[in-house]
Amino acid sequence: MKKLALFIGLLLVIVTSVRAQDSNEHLKFMSIPIDGHIDDFIGKLKQQGWKDGYYSLQFDGTSSYISQSDVEENGILAKSVVGLMDGEEVSMSILYSERNGLVYGTKVHFNSKGYKTLAPIKPIYDSYVKRLEEQYGPPMIPPTFPKDLNAPCNPADTITTLFLADHGFISVSVTINKYGYGYLSLCGMDIANLKAVTYPSEDDLYVTQTVKEICGIPFGTSYQDAESMLKNKYGYPEYGTDPNVITYKHKKYAGITFDSIHFLFQSDGVNSYLNGCVFILDAKTEKEAKEKRELLHDILAKKYIMVDDTDENGFKYYFGGRSPISKDEVGFVINILKYDKDLARLYAPYAARLMYGTYSYVKEKF
Repeated sequence: MKKLALFIGLLLVIVTSVRAQDSNEHLKFMSIPIDGHIDDFIGKLKQQGWKDGYYSLQFDGTSSYISQSDVEENGILAKSVVGLMDGEEVSMSILYSERNGLVYGTKVHFNSKGYKTLAPIKPIYDSYVKRLEEQYGPPMIPPTFPKDLNAPCNPADTITTLFLADHGFISVSVTINKYGYGYLSLCGMDIANLKAVTYPSEDDLYVTQTVKEICGIPFGTSYQDAESMLKNKYGYPEYGTDPNVITYKHKKYAGITFDSIHFLFQSDGVNSYLNGCVFILDAKTEKEAKEKRELLHDILAKKYIMVDDTDENGFKYYFGGRSPISKDEVGFVINILKYDKDLARLYAPYAARLMYGTYSYVKEKF
């Protein structure tokens, strides 16, 4: 899957220079357009006899059938099905957008058995290349096989032939697994949907990147309602002197036990609004603070687009997401706090902080 990620990256470079395609026409797999929602696409495949699961090529070159259909490696989301292609049992990964389920690619693995050398794979590889050349003309990227086809397969080798097809790209490649067994793979990418997934519109970005809630409480919720919900979840809070803050200590959220969590509110004198939340992970050393900052980054990076910068103390910080009340405002910041000596005695010398908001629900004017 790592090579698949690199392959898609290459396509994104090519896509920007390819002639415009009719977005109503799509590349097809076995007469099925590579388009629509993932569930509908799989439903059409099942009508042709495909079923959920994949073949796992083992250390001895044999394959075992795994009924699991969800696959996610190196950030590429896919569902896997098995079926017959050219008379051989194959696995196929169907690539789709986590945002809206849009299908944009397929990759077929002829991995019901593997080969220790490239010699038995090359004739099959050449036959598929010939068929594609007859249909689409010379390849954009020709194959580069090593000279010694009888040498053991090397996982570091990249062997791919890429064709520009009608409404997409098709590639023939040799995939070599970690055990040194090689097998043939065929990949198809629909241009229109690959663009839609990779370059979403500003409206799509706002929908997917907007921070809407925290701890199950929507931003904008009143103090009274939020307090009731938090008591049900965490019990009674640590009441302090600020009437616009609800604080909990040593509570777990999203699998992490935070040293403190602070829910922030804004009031106009009549109504109140949850307009921020701060998660704190104390750290005894700078190194520990950086590790905890990266932990928070890695978790949120699975969902949000982030940008990094450097603060006045020389620490990297991240910001990302969108505010629930404005497309032009950042949703959250992940940074490192360095406390002065007095505060360090109370807490710790450092802390990694994840801060949502604050968002301005109260609009005040002169």
